[in-house]
Amino acid sequence: MNQNIIVYYEKIRRWAKNTAVVPVRKQACYGCYMRINDHTYANVIKGEEITSCPHCGRILYLESQFEEKSEEEQPEESASL
Repeated sequence: MNQNIIVYYEKIRRWAKNTAVVPVRKQACYGCYMRINDHTYANVIKGEEITSCPHCGRILYLESQFEEKSEEEQPEESASL
């Protein structure tokens, strides 16, 4: 892995702890919960480069549709128990 990527990740991890890499849901960073602009969102969708949130600097990734649906269903399942 490229050493620059590791250094960048470690720099974010120092202050963000376990939230250095966060998903994008509904065009929002799930680290700071701010809506990201269309250009940044398009870069996340492409996935060709590491894209960071313009607001908080966390590394963003696009969460798959399956992961989003399963997380939405979990609270309902636990509420019925």
